[in-house]
Amino acid sequence: MGCPARRAFLGSYYLSTSTRVVLMNTRQKICLLCCLWFFLANTGSLWAKADARSFVWELSFAQGHQGLFKKGESLTFYVKISNTSQQVQQEKLYVKLWNKEKKTIYWAEKNVVLKPGQQVVLPIRCAVKQAGYYTVLATFARQHKALSTLYAAETLQPTMEIPADFDDFWQQTRTQLKNIPPQFQLKLQPQWSTPQYEVFLLEMKSWGGLTIRAWYRLPRLRHGKVPVMVQLQGLGSPLMPAKLLATDPLRGVPAHWAVLSLNIRGHGNSNDKIRLPWHQFFVWQILSREHYIYRAVLMDAVRAIDFVSSRPELDPNAVAVEGWSQGGGLALILTALDKRVKSCWADAPFLTDWRNHFALNAIHQTQLKQYLLLQNTPNAQLKVYRTLRYYDALHFVPRIQVPILMSIGLQDRTCFPLAALLAFKKIPYSAKKIVIYPYAEHRAGASLQTRREKFQWLKAQWPHKATIL
Repeated sequence: MGCPARRAFLGSYYLSTSTRVVLMNTRQKICLLCCLWFFLANTGSLWAKADARSFVWELSFAQGHQGLFKKGESLTFYVKISNTSQQVQQEKLYVKLWNKEKKTIYWAEKNVVLKPGQQVVLPIRCAVKQAGYYTVLATFARQHKALSTLYAAETLQPTMEIPADFDDFWQQTRTQLKNIPPQFQLKLQPQWSTPQYEVFLLEMKSWGGLTIRAWYRLPRLRHGKVPVMVQLQGLGSPLMPAKLLATDPLRGVPAHWAVLSLNIRGHGNSNDKIRLPWHQFFVWQILSREHYIYRAVLMDAVRAIDFVSSRPELDPNAVAVEGWSQGGGLALILTALDKRVKSCWADAPFLTDWRNHFALNAIHQTQLKQYLLLQNTPNAQLKVYRTLRYYDALHFVPRIQVPILMSIGLQDRTCFPLAALLAFKKIPYSAKKIVIYPYAEHRAGASLQTRREKFQWLKAQWPHKATIL
């Protein structure tokens, strides 16, 4: 019998000639419309792609501007667009500004027509009244670019009050640690050692009698006591023996320095007893100020200072600590807790301004909620912030009385820059500096040049030390 389509075709053949003409004309019309629709749809997408490739554009602050705006200033951004094609191009620019609560404050659109090779710079000025964190989103040629900024940050204040027994709590914690013999043990590690330095594995007892470990790098050629850098790690990141400044832009240290790279509990080679994924680590036992994980972690850091203070080859007046992210927050707190620390570098610090941190960091906020659901504890949110009042770097930094260098990336979506600015403002010591990278994200200033600049800055703060860099 054949297929249905063939039967339909044969049936139509035996119709009258005039009817066939009408049917054919109708089919032709339908076919023509379908072809026209298909052609226009695909041609449109081809032109869209061509248009997108015809533009080069960027969203920026004014040249040399740090991206921070003082009270009374308009938030000002610039969109620079270049037409790289050989044709006149037309496209719309859409701009939206929202605040910390994701509420839209400003919205605008502008039609942009550019001749071949033409470039235009369009200013975006937004007047805001409330101090805080803002993000501008520009959309052009189906591409999105965003920049975050802070307005009137100098007027903002911390969101949690320091508890009345804050100092007593930490004094009691330090006293309990002193009652635990450290039992320092060093084991030479030939596989990590070089002609410039020896590397040792350090094992020591810390809070709760737990063994924690670190890598101790000691220069082979020493003229008197040497300076020492204590390195503290980011959340979930293991630390390995430090390399030389010339080869490692993130953690490199000059060959004549000693370096202690500490792996706090639950990290690196100190995770044999506590194994927590990073997203559970920072919320572990958060409902109790006595058992919160960072109480033990901070005592791990103090124990590291106990070690360097016990070494006769190290200069007790040249003890520096450094850290990034979690390590940055730990470095700030350790410097405030322990007067044996003589300088501090803190990059993009975590453990700072907790309430705003959870409001802005959606991933950490989700991890906290999931942890609290498992605990099934009444008034859990209230208990969380009661605990965190004892672990906020903002409550420690007013006690810092040594040179301190900080850095932030203004586009950091992990540890938001407002926290570091608040901490910096509360440090009373005059020899302090903060470096702002307006377009950097979480790894602010992570380059060889800025690493070397850190040591140059430290040399200026320690003029009595001729061999810093």
